[in-house]
Amino acid sequence: MPTEASGRSIAEPLDSGSGLTTGVTPKGNSASPALTLVERLERALVVAAQIVLQHGAVYAPHIDRLELELEKARKTDPTERAKRILERYTVDGE
Repeated sequence: MPTEASGRSIAEPLDSGSGLTTGVTPKGNSASPALTLVERLERALVVAAQIVLQHGAVYAPHIDRLELELEKARKTDPTERAKRILERYTVDGE
């Protein structure tokens, strides 16, 4: 079986007592529902804003890109479109 320089088997999971973890949860094992694209972009935008504040304006283009992607996703994501339709319906009193 192939091994890494550390002597750990490549097939061995990282969190099997080695003290290392991947931070990745396999699909289907999560207790929370899957996030929509819009929700993921909103979270990424918050992280990008924190990075800019902590590490400088050099990272500001990431905020610009995420804002553009978020705007585009809000227009095309079926879940977001459905939310807007329902909001209009309930606001209009129909």
